[in-house]
Amino acid sequence: MLCGCMSVDCVMTETFPPVDEVRKYDKAVEIPYEYSVIGVCQTEGNYTEFSYDDMMKRIVERAGENGADGVLLLGMRVVPDGRVVQTSPLRTSLDATYDGGQWDEISKDFGGGYGSIRNKNFGTAQTYDRIIRVQLLRFKRDAKGEFIPRKKNSGADNTVVPLKSIDKLKKESKDAKAN
Repeated sequence: MLCGCMSVDCVMTETFPPVDEVRKYDKAVEIPYEYSVIGVCQTEGNYTEFSYDDMMKRIVERAGENGADGVLLLGMRVVPDGRVVQTSPLRTSLDATYDGGQWDEISKDFGGGYGSIRNKNFGTAQTYDRIIRVQLLRFKRDAKGEFIPRKKNSGADNTVVPLKSIDKLKKESKDAKAN
């Protein structure tokens, strides 16, 4: 009764020719080259069907198709997807009316080892989605086409910009293209 699908939505501010190698970064301070953000991608998929690595692989593929040299992880969440499925000896304490504030309950259900939701009772279980969001980066190049190293003490990493929803970014991109 699982969805079996993973979505990858990208909103680009600029596109470039495809690249073969896309590097992954967890923190902006780890990025060794000068760069600009050329878009944002978000992927969503059923937690039990798609691992973090599966989802990142799809994001990296899409990033490369759009000319990104790197991806910077903005965040990851595991959230109930609103479906409740019939189970064998498997049960969780959350239901489809999840309000977003019960992380302790999720921790109890998963037993600290994501995916190990076990109980001797038959019943229903809440299904979960994994959501990953990244920025797509284009490294700046010199006249020879080589990446320009970042200067030490670059203060750009300390700037926090509020995230917009993918739908809002798509609308803004569409409106900009219409004008």
